[in-house]
Amino acid sequence: MTGAIVNPSFELGTLEGWTSTDGGAIALNYNFAQRTGDKFVERWTPAPGKLSDGSLLQTLTDMPNGKYTLTAEMHNMEQGNNSVPGTGFYLVANDDKTAVAAHGETVTVSTVVTDGTIIIGTKLID
Repeated sequence: MTGAIVNPSFELGTLEGWTSTDGGAIALNYNFAQRTGDKFVERWTPAPGKLSDGSLLQTLTDMPNGKYTLTAEMHNMEQGNNSVPGTGFYLVANDDKTAVAAHGETVTVSTVVTDGTIIIGTKLID
């Protein structure tokens, strides 16, 4: 599936290929050790603030029907308290989702495609 994703690791330095609804911005720092490459998408608020709902999604079309597994390096923590994971942050594929329950973890979600279309990305749901 990776070959079908536009800008899969955000190394273009933009969100090209992705639709962001308050879903973050490109970051270039080294606070996220699990990143691959130099760039990643980050969304944060100063402590003790709480993030609002948002999403960062990409629709892939003309995909062969079948089962797909999406894998991503994810980070989720409560701002100002690095030992407490945040809540309501998910890796999504169509209607399937997996919670990001820690900071610095590999997250996977699987889905079945029956119409040649898969929507992938992240969602923050309060």
